[in-house]
Amino acid sequence: MKLGAIPILYFDKIARGEMGPEDWYAEAADVGLDGVELYDLFVGEWSEGSVARQAEAIRRTGLEVSMYTTYCDFAPRDPAMRAVQRRRVLRGIRSAGVAGTGIVRVVAGNWVVGQEREETLGLVAEGLRGCLDAAEEHGVVLALEDHPVIGTDPRDFLHILELVGDERLKVNLDTSNPMVSGASVLDLLPQLARRVVHVHASDRAEDLSHVVPGTGVVRLAEAFRHLRSVGFSGFVSMEIGGPPERSSVEASAANVRRLWARAQ
Repeated sequence: MKLGAIPILYFDKIARGEMGPEDWYAEAADVGLDGVELYDLFVGEWSEGSVARQAEAIRRTGLEVSMYTTYCDFAPRDPAMRAVQRRRVLRGIRSAGVAGTGIVRVVAGNWVVGQEREETLGLVAEGLRGCLDAAEEHGVVLALEDHPVIGTDPRDFLHILELVGDERLKVNLDTSNPMVSGASVLDLLPQLARRVVHVHASDRAEDLSHVVPGTGVVRLAEAFRHLRSVGFSGFVSMEIGGPPERSSVEASAANVRRLWARAQ
């Protein structure tokens, strides 16, 4: 296992300009992480040059780029809107190549008012399936996350994978997001553990607020045990909640390392 992170605890600071992405990379390296995700928010106005600058800033600290983390939403019927989303995924694929990572995070999107559930899931699957050839041509994989809104219900998430019908679509498993639909990550893992290529180790309190991993109610040790049982050895990227300070990052790293080591 390699330990990485995405610093949701610092997102507001970064968005307000009170902290730069480079400050985060330096802190992550100083704490002893192996890598960080390169996130759309950190790139700002997109260009290959802006991606390259962020990737170089990460590499200068000695860290790896674990994944290029982007969004998409193929739920709407509107062809023009869907074309925009396809371009966004293709941009993510190009970004991954520039950043030197083989994984691009994608999501299912948002429910559309007045649109039936089955039609929506079919449209999401169609959109994702249409990007797989391009990903393969560029030597990267798309990793679908169980992300709000559509992807948090395990039944919907698994049905999307079934409708796509292509093992090239992999999974970025978020350990806490199923809670949003009243479910558990353990409702997902038995069916898809072997497709997981990247993990968001996230934890939540009962009220669904993000907390320092290892301090909430998510059954992280059991999730890690499932992953270890199928030989997962990729990045476990902590989705760090809690107070926006270095001590939260340090506590997250210590907790996740301890729980992973015990998950034999």
